[in-house]
Amino acid sequence: MQKNKISKKIIGLIVILSLIGLFAVVAIVLPIAYSENDWSIGFSIASSIISIILSVIAIIYSVISGVKLDSQIIKLTELVKSLQNESSKIDTKMAELAVLEDNLSPELKTKIKEFRNDIQISISSLYKD
Repeated sequence: MQKNKISKKIIGLIVILSLIGLFAVVAIVLPIAYSENDWSIGFSIASSIISIILSVIAIIYSVISGVKLDSQIIKLTELVKSLQNESSKIDTKMAELAVLEDNLSPELKTKIKEFRNDIQISISSLYKD
């Protein structure tokens, strides 16, 4: 995956550098090839062609990023559904525990409450120190 990202960056860099090189060559060759009045027309045409090429590249990159965004949204939606399923499982287990707690004997309930109180007192004493 890391090599894929690097190769995409290298390809993008090569495309950008080649377009800059093409523009530089056109900017150097046109004044030499044409007379003073004609080179501006050639330069304008070359600039328009390079602008069109850059626009096409920008459109391609925006489509690719849109596809990647859609796949990330799908993954996020699946993750949310998975978390909702786990949440419902936790709720079910909590309901089962509540039923079990209701069925406990009164003496055991008292011991559990005392134990909870002892834990709360211990925790609160830790924070006071």
